[in-house]
Amino acid sequence: MNTLSKTQVIALFLGATSAQTVLDSLSAITVADTVPTDQTLWTANAGGECNALGGCDAASNKCANLELVGADTVTTCVYEDFCGAYGRVANAAFGVNCWTAVAEGETPT
Repeated sequence: MNTLSKTQVIALFLGATSAQTVLDSLSAITVADTVPTDQTLWTANAGGECNALGGCDAASNKCANLELVGADTVTTCVYEDFCGAYGRVANAAFGVNCWTAVAEGETPT
């Protein structure tokens, strides 16, 4: 699991002032313009729709509900290290809730 440095947390927070979505805010630490040169960039979120099995076609991505208080929940693909993340965007609490895709032929429970 990756951990965020203090500088990356600040970069994430600063990115949130102009981003109005959870995915855009999380993506701030994947872009060289928002992360100091001495920090490691995180892998970008694939975004896009989850596949028919409740997973994502992009490697190391999982299907997740991006839940933002006062807004509609968005279901999309996120980089697996963002699963379980929570915080605030534009002073509204958010959470990233991922799930495990089912195998073909299985029924989700």
